[in-house]
Amino acid sequence: MRVLHAPNNIAGLSNILANAERDLGIESFSYSIHRSPFHYHTDIEIDEKSNRILHVVFNAIMLGLKFDVFLFYFGESLLGPYLWDVPILKKLGKKIFFYFHGCDLRDSKKIIESKRRSACEICWPQL
Repeated sequence: MRVLHAPNNIAGLSNILANAERDLGIESFSYSIHRSPFHYHTDIEIDEKSNRILHVVFNAIMLGLKFDVFLFYFGESLLGPYLWDVPILKKLGKKIFFYFHGCDLRDSKKIIESKRRSACEICWPQL
């Protein structure tokens, strides 16, 4: 079984889980299309200087064929927030899971309106 944690490395979690799965004997990798401002390690990362769109699409095709299980973070898939690749991965018989961690679930406008102070004022995405 080959597992891919993608396309974001929120708080380093995807790499931590991939490492733990490797310790259990699972072939597992983390992949990020966004470089972490906190420099969390990712097994496979898009080079910011590359032709980003072509690189992301090429990687989506190659990774989609190579891995059996996909764990997606922050409401995005290999092709970003539109999830265009998810129906194709499902037709290929891949197992797909989504992890949500907070900012990707909160109604930031409602939080900002109802709380005097909130991390939602500086967090992305603003819903």
